Amino acid sequence: MSSNCSFAPNGPSAQAIDKARSETTELQAQLGDLRQKIGTLEGSLQGVTASRDMITKELKGAQEQAAASAAQVTLLRADADNWRRQAEESQKMLTTSENGAKPERVRRKSKAD
Repeated sequence: MSSNCSFAPNGPSAQAIDKARSETTELQAQLGDLRQKIGTLEGSLQGVTASRDMITKELKGAQEQAAASAAQVTLLRADADNWRRQAEESQKMLTTSENGAKPERVRRKSKAD
């Protein structure tokens, strides 16, 4: 009786052993390639993570600077309104004094207003 089995009655045939060795060598090569790709990807991931962290830090600094600038703008606008109001009052007083009339006292806004 002939059989298609690759194992001889006393163990695997030389052909089966060679085939297994060849497959093992091929799988080890694939494993080496995959490990190299993993290393490359891990390196890329570290680079991207470092870039993200740097950009996040820069963004936070820019946000803080923008908030500080917005606060300064608010204060400068309030100062400009005060200067404008004082200039208008001064102009009214000057006009009144040029006309010879007694200047009207302008009621200034109190802090409670």
